[in-house]
Amino acid sequence: MNNITDRFPFLTAAENRESFFRRIAQIYPPSDHRYKLIEKAYNDAKDAFRYMRREGGERYFEHIRAVMLILIDYLRVTGSMLLLATSSK
Repeated sequence: MNNITDRFPFLTAAENRESFFRRIAQIYPPSDHRYKLIEKAYNDAKDAFRYMRREGGERYFEHIRAVMLILIDYLRVTGSMLLLATSSK
C-alpha cells in the first residue's frame, strides 16, 4: 500500500490536470476568477512540491490533488477559499 491509489481506488492513475479541471469547471466556469485562482494555486503547488516525495515514494503533489478531489467529490466542498487553502499546504 505504498501508492495513494491503493488506499483510495477512486483516485485512479488516469487522474491528471485535465480531469481535475473538468471537475473544477463543473463548479466554476473557466472564465470565473475563482477558477483562475484555483488554477494558479494548482500550478504553484505543483511547482513548489515538484521534488518532494512522501514516505511511500509517491510525489507529494499527488497527495494535495487527492485531498482536493476528496473535498470536491465526497464532501461536496465548493468554496474556492477552502480549495485554495488545501493546495497551499
